[in-house]
Amino acid sequence: MAQMLLLVNPEKCTGCGTCEVVCSLKHVGECNPARSLVRALRYEKMGSYYFSVPVVCQQCETPLCKEVCPVNAIIQDPETGAYLVDANTCIGCRICTIACPIGAINIDPQTKTASKCDLCNGDPLCAKFCLPEAIIYVKRDKRSLIQMREAAKKLSDRLTLISGGA
Repeated sequence: MAQMLLLVNPEKCTGCGTCEVVCSLKHVGECNPARSLVRALRYEKMGSYYFSVPVVCQQCETPLCKEVCPVNAIIQDPETGAYLVDANTCIGCRICTIACPIGAINIDPQTKTASKCDLCNGDPLCAKFCLPEAIIYVKRDKRSLIQMREAAKKLSDRLTLISGGA
């Protein structure tokens, strides 16, 4: 199976939260964004809405979360290539959440263990239900990695603009 990834385009995100709802429904059986494996972060400044951005695990080539886990609770799925958290092994120490450069790992408020995108076993619902296509599921290749880098640059520029930076 070809390696796939979730490509995020912050410019298309409307902040609707559908990705969070379908994710939590699939993974924990309830519509609860606090337990979703994807987050739609909403950026605001002094009460004014600016934009939203979906944050989802990018299944890094060198996953820092896996590297720092003291109990080896992050394993790679041989079918999808996704890095998964083994909740039975995870001790909830939060080191992986600190190591993740994009903040895509969270601690589940009920289980108290780490949680991150598992690509829905190769059929991610967040991408299926994202009508504006802010999240799409694509083959991991040079083109998609360039698109990912360009989207990250645009997001960085946008954050700099709203924070008043130069």
